[in-house]
Amino acid sequence: MSGKTNAAFLFREGTAALHRSRRGAALAALMTMVTIFSAGLFHSLGSGLAATARGWANESLLVIYLSPGAGQDTATRAALELLRTSGLVREIRSVSPSDARERFGKIYGGLAGAADQAGDQGFPSSIEAAPLPGTPETKREKLLSDLAAVPGVEEVQYDLAWIERLGRVARAVRILGGGLLLLLGTGAALTASGAMRFSLLAAREEIRVLRLVGATEWVIRGPYLVAGAIVGVIGSTIAVGLLFVVIGVGGRFLTRELPVIPVSAFPPPSLLEIFALVGIGLSASAAGSWLASRDTEAIR
Repeated sequence: MSGKTNAAFLFREGTAALHRSRRGAALAALMTMVTIFSAGLFHSLGSGLAATARGWANESLLVIYLSPGAGQDTATRAALELLRTSGLVREIRSVSPSDARERFGKIYGGLAGAADQAGDQGFPSSIEAAPLPGTPETKREKLLSDLAAVPGVEEVQYDLAWIERLGRVARAVRILGGGLLLLLGTGAALTASGAMRFSLLAAREEIRVLRLVGATEWVIRGPYLVAGAIVGVIGSTIAVGLLFVVIGVGGRFLTRELPVIPVSAFPPPSLLEIFALVGIGLSASAAGSWLASRDTEAIR
């Protein structure tokens, strides 16, 4: 039997095996679809959150708001000295009320008129600094407490702490996705195994005839491996399509309702990730089918 004929035979017999266990094959495809969709969704969400956290971390600032009054210059000098000697920040700059009002007008153009009416009194003087990455938390907390204790400092705002928590949430989401992939993938393999076992039991007489004519184990068991691969590809392909729909629609809705969340927080699967997801679904279903095909050894 030539390679082309052999492949055609395996595909034909594989589809016949699926036909003998139509309901089981449909359930196996559904299980594969749920597995790949869940894993892909958690991976995409975790990756998007991690990318968002990194982007926000690069733009995060340590902001020290100063109380208006005669002691403001003293507070400014003391805060600047703490920042410069800490070695934990870079790009230190003072922001005057007029600078803050001008920046507010550029960012929130629709409210620029209200800001002009409020005047400089509505915007306190502040000091901004970009924190250095990888700063130990103990040193960071000490700097924050020292700055808050400076007379004339009204408030210390630091965003990186909650951004780091967002990064930890992203890692937890990806770990949860990996756990779901393992759990549901096992379920998908077992479902495919049950479907193929039912199919091969329905084909006992055909298997006996194949043995009588000297067919190899590959010819006997191969169609069930092909059937499992077909089920895996179908289920995975549907899952990837659903991923694009859910991520696209859900991402647009959330970014419209919550503009602070960037569109990049919901990235669709890349081409490499699509191949990986389909490959995982195919492998899980085919592995279950191959395990079930071992029962053919008992059919004589």
